[in-house]
Amino acid sequence: QICHGGMLMTVMDMGLGIGIANFIDKAGFSPTMSLSVDFLAPARVGDWIESRAHFAHATRSRCTVHGVMIGPDGPVLRANGTFKMPRENDTRFKTDTLMLPELIRARRAARQS
Repeated sequence: QICHGGMLMTVMDMGLGIGIANFIDKAGFSPTMSLSVDFLAPARVGDWIESRAHFAHATRSRCTVHGVMIGPDGPVLRANGTFKMPRENDTRFKTDTLMLPELIRARRAARQS
């Protein structure tokens, strides 16, 4: 069975957005402004899929990120996204449901050890 491309695209969108929190080293949800996806190969149900985000460019209000999703046989899709940068003390984009604060704290702790 082949995974639906829309599901893969959603996972990639989340991976890029969460990757921004790691790049800028602060918790915050970055809403997607634009997302372009190229499907390169099929992914099968049950495959281990990994998404990797690469920081490209940032301004005060937006960030551009490139990403690739890799399956057992190589790249499955690549994506380019533009995301709204979170501002300090902006409560519109809460991260409680994504557990981003915990992820950021764990990453910082790993860097310090």
